Parts: sequence; structure tokens; C-alpha cells
Amino acid sequence: MIRPLLLAAALMQAVPAIAFGQTAVSDGLRPGDVIKLVIWRELDMTGEFLVHEDGTAVLPRLGPVVVVGKETEALKRELVEEYSKTLRNPSIEIILLRRITITGQVRTPGLYPVNPTMMLTDALAVAGGPLPSADLDKVILVRGDERTTINVEEALSLRNLSLHSGDQLYVPEKGWIARNWQLTAGLIATVLSVAAFALTKL
Repeated sequence: MIRPLLLAAALMQAVPAIAFGQTAVSDGLRPGDVIKLVIWRELDMTGEFLVHEDGTAVLPRLGPVVVVGKETEALKRELVEEYSKTLRNPSIEIILLRRITITGQVRTPGLYPVNPTMMLTDALAVAGGPLPSADLDKVILVRGDERTTINVEEALSLRNLSLHSGDQLYVPEKGWIARNWQLTAGLIATVLSVAAFALTKL
């Protein structure tokens, strides 16, 4: 079978913030991230909370809390300490979500909060999954003026991409040959057959 050549189409509230001890961590929380906070037996305090440009997130019963630069485990320990002042033995789970835009050849393009531990294929599934016309060999990660081409099969997880909130994942369309490989293969087979027949007549 003739394998076609794949082509790519390039493309707040007025309350003083609670300032926990900050640790500058390159993979920590950044403005634009979302904190998914789950407090066992406290459904009214469970939810998703945006990290604002000033580095704070407005959390239940605490108000604005400085969270920028924190890793989830460090923030979890600090929140357990704070919530222990009003709750008895609070059980807390924190999940860091990056807000990214997924566009191109996916079923429902848009802005989505994604877990950095997700596989890239899982992130595309959040956007409804890739269309049959999607070129998954050349997904483009856009960050400002920088563009990086990614092969979905080779990308282990979003963490390997050092994903930031505000990043864009653009799924391009396959080239014409790739989208019409059956037609192309048929034409090539016909040409070869005609050429072979012509040679037999020489």
C-alpha cells in the first residue's frame, strides 16, 4: 500500500490577602491557573477558584489568599493549617488546573481548565476529541510568539510540555493528499497500470 505524504497547516474583594509563606517554584501556581479545592463533608466550600493577576485566589472563609508560586502539596499543608482553625480535622484535596485554549480540528474549540498530569490525547478529548481531518502529527503549542510542533503519540503528558495558563493548542488540518489518500492511491495505481500496459506494447 502506498503511504501518503502528510502535510501540515501551520498556522476582587476588598479584604486583605492572607499571605502564606511563599516559595518561588517554577512549576507552581501562576495567574490564570485554577485551584480545584475539595474539602470533605464541606460541599459549600468545594469548587474551582481562579488565581488572579495579583497572585491571589479567593477561597471560602479565608478570602483572598496569596497562592502564586506555590506547588499543590505546599499549598495543601498551609490550607489544612488555616482551615483547622474553624474546621475539625479538615480533609483537603487540591488539584492544579491550567487554563488553555484548544482550537483547530477539534469538535468543540474553546477555553478549558486541564490537569497537567493529563495525556495530550485526554486534553483533546476535553475539547470533544479531534476531527477525522486532524493532523495529530503536528499539533502546535502556541505561547506568545513561540510555536512548538508536537506529535501527539510522542507527548507523554501535559506536564512534559511545561504547560502554562494562557497557552494555546492548535490542531491543524491534514494536507490534501493525506485527506484524500484513497483517491491519491487509486490514481497512482491507475497510472502505474497504464504505464505497465504501455510497456508491454513496446
